[in-house]
Amino acid sequence: MVLSGAVTSEATPTSADQPASTAASQATSASPVVNSQATSQAVASQQPVQSAVSAATPSVQPVDSAVAAQPAVSVAPSVDSSVNASTTPSVDSSTPVVTPDAADQVIDSDNNNVDNQQGKVQTVDKIHFDQILKDKYQIDVNHLDAKSALMLASLFHIFANEAQLSADVNGNIAVGILNSNVDFGTRGDSVHLTQGDIYYIQQLNTGLQSGSFRNELFNHVVFGQDVNVEIVNGQVHVNGHHMVNLKPEEVFKDAAGSNYIDFPTVFSRLLKASNFYASQEESAGVIKNFDDQNNRFVDVSNAVPKDNVIYVNIPFEYLTHPQPIKIFGLSSKVH
Repeated sequence: MVLSGAVTSEATPTSADQPASTAASQATSASPVVNSQATSQAVASQQPVQSAVSAATPSVQPVDSAVAAQPAVSVAPSVDSSVNASTTPSVDSSTPVVTPDAADQVIDSDNNNVDNQQGKVQTVDKIHFDQILKDKYQIDVNHLDAKSALMLASLFHIFANEAQLSADVNGNIAVGILNSNVDFGTRGDSVHLTQGDIYYIQQLNTGLQSGSFRNELFNHVVFGQDVNVEIVNGQVHVNGHHMVNLKPEEVFKDAAGSNYIDFPTVFSRLLKASNFYASQEESAGVIKNFDDQNNRFVDVSNAVPKDNVIYVNIPFEYLTHPQPIKIFGLSSKVH
């Protein structure tokens, strides 16, 4: 199984002595979810033994893609996760990612601060065409979608068809339907603090808490067509609630007839990739111990990669527990 919060496609801890970890938070989510910090039904969760992946050197993605590989720059560091993969073996896919031409990008470039003050909300097409992410925030979505084991989900702390947030969520989200009575967004001085948060909320069943979207560096927020977003006197209001942390230039809506993220397609690809990972034998040389619930660990220092990938089989029961699983042996200095 592939589980992750916000995970970059290529970043790893800076030394072999610095563990990566995966932990469950108090947030919960309905529907299939790719998220290590929310108690949820995860991708391919029906499988009792799952495969976590750790890439040693660049290879190819498990889902075919027409996206050319290039250095990825992401807002999301490698955080609490049982997975940290830059690349994975090739698996056929009926839904390849296609890099858009510049002429196909649909972003309302005529908007400016005056428009925002007067209530004009910008629109944006699919996330693959979102030139703002690349030009302003140096995030190459197409590269991540082609090379990360978690594809688009690697950009988000919670990635779900539907999410019920009832406890503080210290991260960003992409959801088809959001039910939330709490604040959310990355904050604080954690070593895992991202450089900024990207959000996609297609539908809202409840009013948002005014303190949401709390990353102080930047927020890039896209709402679905049915969400009422207004700019009143330079302030952002969502379904009638003033969002104190959002600036008008940070807020967008789906372009007519388009969804920023096609959740059914992404989950179909993730399930196919997850089944592929789960079918692989554990790599030779992997050391793991789950006896002490407060000191569970996996050590891949001496693991032997298969096609430049290290596979670790972890019983699903341990992935659902709130205690962390530390992963030793990941280092940017070694392959």
